[in-house]
Amino acid sequence: MLVSKKTLMKIGIAVLIIAAVWLRALMLYEVRYDMETFLLPWYEHLKDSDISGILTVPSDYNFIYIFLMWLLTRLPISPVAGIKLLTFIFDFALIGLVYHIVRTLARKNGARLGRPEWSKLAVLLLFIPTLLFNGAFLGQCDMIFTFFLLCSWWTITRGRPWLGWTMFGIALAFKLQAVFFLPFLGYWWLTHNKLERSTDWRQSLRKNRKIFAPIASALVFLPQGIATAMLGGSFWQMVTVYTNQAGQYSDLSLHAVNYLSLINAKENSHFAQTLLTFGLVVLICIAIGFALFGKKTNQKERYILPLLLLTAAPFFLPHMHERYFFTAEIFAVVFAFILRERWAVVVALVLQITGLAANIGIFLDSETYYAIQEIWIWLVILQFSVIAFLAYKLFRSPPATISPREAYDARR
Repeated sequence: MLVSKKTLMKIGIAVLIIAAVWLRALMLYEVRYDMETFLLPWYEHLKDSDISGILTVPSDYNFIYIFLMWLLTRLPISPVAGIKLLTFIFDFALIGLVYHIVRTLARKNGARLGRPEWSKLAVLLLFIPTLLFNGAFLGQCDMIFTFFLLCSWWTITRGRPWLGWTMFGIALAFKLQAVFFLPFLGYWWLTHNKLERSTDWRQSLRKNRKIFAPIASALVFLPQGIATAMLGGSFWQMVTVYTNQAGQYSDLSLHAVNYLSLINAKENSHFAQTLLTFGLVVLICIAIGFALFGKKTNQKERYILPLLLLTAAPFFLPHMHERYFFTAEIFAVVFAFILRERWAVVVALVLQITGLAANIGIFLDSETYYAIQEIWIWLVILQFSVIAFLAYKLFRSPPATISPREAYDARR
């Protein structure tokens, strides 16, 4: 008896999931510098203490991640497997989220693609090279806060600002780098909220409740503050985690593919402050410039603007690690799946190339690293080309007449 196409598709999806698990199992016990120097000592400290050890662990990560690590120490698994398990959970959560996004958009636009086809596309995300390298190989937790940023993007662009800002708050509670997404949220908040007046203050408050949505991000930190206080800590102790991260490194660039990696200089406090100001001005100008002068379309607002800001932030700001482009790399692949346009696919591929090259570069010795500086210059040019291309697409005027394909995309 012939097997139906639907059954074959399900078998294919199952095979892909098994392959994704197998790849992660191969790299499960791989231990690199950050894992050996930071994560494993933190894990051992938490394993040998009660819950109050969360406050005494010598970590520059925030309360919520250390708490999850403490919970894992109570499970009968090895430290390396426990640390990587956190990332694996959110790798697979990404499948569910992207499947939901694509399925919702397909229903809205009347796309004639069945559920198995779309779920297969989502499963392919598990094989993104930088995703495998960051989580399965290095044991970093960047996928966790990136997942919540993607949740924030989806909910806020769907008209649910309170949930969107809450998701951003959770992402920020995991990693300070989530702040790269803030200019986009600020743009959306300023351009999609109009103050409505009413004689009744209660009715006015009800009509304008979306304006107060950013408060939700601050409220996310309230349970952390209470828990910290109950364990004998202070709110200031929670805040200093971020201030310590901001001033932790002296290098202008830490293997990040940005223009500062070409300078190869140690920090001069005045110079670094100038570069930080310059980077912030660039990000603010992009968001405000588009709000005031950009020809707004659905695609520009929802896809191009957040991707441009997430890529530009680690390119123009000092003290950036190579993995700070990770969120932009994941967003680019997800947007390529959603839009199915050549430019989006090319951008996603270029960011994968530069991201993977930068991650591999951290394992090279100094002599080899400087020997490939000519190649590195081309990687920086490639990265800047992506930013310039996205800026061009963002600010260019739409054509006077649009094709049927563009009309279909506009409805998305």
